[in-house]
Amino acid sequence: MRSIYWRITIVLDFAYGEAGILDPSWLDEDNEFYGISYLHRQSSSLHGFEVSWLRKDSEGRALSMLVEEDLETIGVGYIYYLNDGFTLGVDASRAALSRNFSFNSLDIDQKLWSYGISARRMFELANDRWFVFHGGLELKDGDMGDFVLGEIEGIYYFSPETGVSLGVKTADDFENATIDLGFSHYFTERFAVDLLIGHSDDTDEYGLGGKLRF
Repeated sequence: MRSIYWRITIVLDFAYGEAGILDPSWLDEDNEFYGISYLHRQSSSLHGFEVSWLRKDSEGRALSMLVEEDLETIGVGYIYYLNDGFTLGVDASRAALSRNFSFNSLDIDQKLWSYGISARRMFELANDRWFVFHGGLELKDGDMGDFVLGEIEGIYYFSPETGVSLGVKTADDFENATIDLGFSHYFTERFAVDLLIGHSDDTDEYGLGGKLRF
């Protein structure tokens, strides 16, 4: 009797960071965010599935009053592997925002749904180097209106263990773009650490993350 074995790939992504928002006309805010995502794929399958959870806690001042915000996002995604270097994905998420104004104990609750499509392609270069291109579009549908968020990112791996990335995100009005610079290093085949710096006209963001593969 012949035995058949399947290898299942599980990837856990975790992230922690801080972001500072400075808008003299309205808000001075500090954010703390953290989250985790889980990717599941059987090696013999062309299909991958992902779930994610992200939370952001904020405290700031708007017009001399204290404002506290809690944002929690839960998402699911599906990934189709055309081959090991080319994937297409769709995802959906629901974000719940709670905002409290201290001067009148006013609470505001809002919901935001997101629906996204994405593509990721890896190109093998000479001497064990790779370049990865990622692009995506998200439709944001919330209580305060709709908009589209676009993102492109390039990752250059100058060794099998280490890569640097540069990405740009912007909404459909193109008024403000966020530029992200990242660094990733695999200490082993199963464990990597990621560093992120993001900047836009009114936001500076610093993040630390990692990956665990099983």
